[in-house]
Amino acid sequence: MGYWRAAAAVVCLPAALSLMAFPAAAETVVKIGLINSYTGFVAEAADQAQKAIDLYFKEHERDLPPGVKIELIRRDDTSNPEVGKRLAQELITREHVQLLTGIVLSPVAAAVAPLTAEAKVPLLISIAAAGVAIPRMSPYVARVTVTLWQLGYPIGKWAAEQGWKTGYTAVSDFIPGHDSEAAFTKGFTADGGQMIGTVRFPPNNPDFAPLGIITSGTYSVAGERPANTAFLAAWKREYADKAIPNFLSVDAWDGMAAIFDLIKGTKGNFTADEAMGFFKDWKNPDSPRGPIMIDPETRDIVQNVYIRRLARQSGRLANIEIATIPMVKDPWKELNPVK
Repeated sequence: MGYWRAAAAVVCLPAALSLMAFPAAAETVVKIGLINSYTGFVAEAADQAQKAIDLYFKEHERDLPPGVKIELIRRDDTSNPEVGKRLAQELITREHVQLLTGIVLSPVAAAVAPLTAEAKVPLLISIAAAGVAIPRMSPYVARVTVTLWQLGYPIGKWAAEQGWKTGYTAVSDFIPGHDSEAAFTKGFTADGGQMIGTVRFPPNNPDFAPLGIITSGTYSVAGERPANTAFLAAWKREYADKAIPNFLSVDAWDGMAAIFDLIKGTKGNFTADEAMGFFKDWKNPDSPRGPIMIDPETRDIVQNVYIRRLARQSGRLANIEIATIPMVKDPWKELNPVK
């Protein structure tokens, strides 16, 4: 018995030394809080964004540095600003996330933004477009989506330049609609147009179907860009014809691109200030929507705005780009500088 015990000890000792000499590589886990409205009246927008987020992970997770992993902690704000604020607090204090992202509704973003300043946790807004002043609420907020002033003001000016003399707005009766109304009116009247009326309708009851309409936007599936072709091919492989991507999908896709670039550039180790410094200089010349960058002064997106005409293409209705207004900054901030 003594012999076998001694033999066993001799055999096991080199194995133990081997394990001590070659420890397992430590894993860096980046915890990200994702807040979206998966239920409530904007649930469809969150679903479009989530499809893009899931697809980005599937296509690019292998691009992360060795030993670095992303833990995405998903929460549903139920389209309610107070719920969104509570969830952000929990993600910051209990889950200890390193940054927040997502957010469909601007009132939710406005409720969350002050918390980011208190806790020094960055928020990268990847969907909400209204509430132009939200990045001014905290130095730890940046936006990679769009502002409605970026869309309304340019098309107002463009319409006046085309010779249209009078205008009438119909908008949803909450913050995005109000922003759009004010932006179009400012752009249209600045170039000589005259507004003759406006109407606001409930956001959950837009009972109309515009045809042959001209719009402004930052993304269309009809956009002829190599990056868009690649994006649409990946989308079709994953979802076939079950869903058609829209600007919400691409905004969320680009939000993930910015976060992945941050993690790749820092190997997953960054402070809140380092993250914001990175985001303020972030740019992507090959987004599906064209070249984009974050304005370091306002922390809002700079991007092309396209004038589109609704028409049939390949048997489907699509927004066909007929004019490009290049690299538009948020006009509201230019018209209302910080004093």
